[in-house]
Amino acid sequence: MGINLQQMLVNILMTGSLYCLVAIGLTLVFSILDIVNFAHGEYYMLGGFAAYYFSVSFGINYFLAIVLAIISVVLFALFIERFTIRPQRGQVVPTLIICLGVSMLLQAIAIITFGSAPKSIPAVSTGIIRVVGITIPFDRLIVLLLSIVLIAAVYIYIQRGRMGRALRAYAQNADGAKLQGVNVNRIGSFGFAVGCGLAAAAGALLGSVFFVEPMMGLPVIVRSMAIIILGGFGSIIGTVVGSYLLASVESTVASIWGTPMALLCYYGIALVVLLIRPRGLMGGHE
Repeated sequence: MGINLQQMLVNILMTGSLYCLVAIGLTLVFSILDIVNFAHGEYYMLGGFAAYYFSVSFGINYFLAIVLAIISVVLFALFIERFTIRPQRGQVVPTLIICLGVSMLLQAIAIITFGSAPKSIPAVSTGIIRVVGITIPFDRLIVLLLSIVLIAAVYIYIQRGRMGRALRAYAQNADGAKLQGVNVNRIGSFGFAVGCGLAAAAGALLGSVFFVEPMMGLPVIVRSMAIIILGGFGSIIGTVVGSYLLASVESTVASIWGTPMALLCYYGIALVVLLIRPRGLMGGHE
């Protein structure tokens, strides 16, 4: 039982870290643009496919393929933000419709272009590591470490970096930030790009552990919604806490009663929090 518990903790760390990457990106977009990006899961999907084709079709090194996948999705996200979302900034309903339209369009294009068959990115290593009774496949350890590094790097930059401070200032008080010379278009593009880039990173990393397929973004975006409801819209720390908390619930309940019950508990918790504390556990901009 002890070994199983230790193994479960490792799985929670990896799953929670990947959820966290996607959910932080979603909450960043919400904080800056005040929209729920329903196409966020598709940027996650595009990151997985980009990493697959860079590493398999072009034979590029695994780590470089991940970097190129993130860059590719970020550039595409900037294009989408500039020509679809920015012209409708401040209008909630039109931007929601646009995001839904982009989501469905990208899903259809992915099915036509990539096919519906799942694809897998070859693991960087097939070895395993045993530490204090825990068996960890080397590829999963790399995914876990890279996820944690990305989460820490983004948090530190948002707290201390120049653009990160401007992003937080705009999220806290948009009018005040404008008076201080913050460029609204620039900060909007920056927040959207970082958010989509994090989703792409999660998709690229997950592709080496599981599979990439056109509909892979749907369950992730639903989980991310539950996470930011629990942690609090606009709260990065709340998103981190929510990611690992719900990953713990999912993993623990699934191991005892199965996946359907895990999903029921997962979304049940989010619903209860939404009813009792609509701002989430740590709601509010940071």
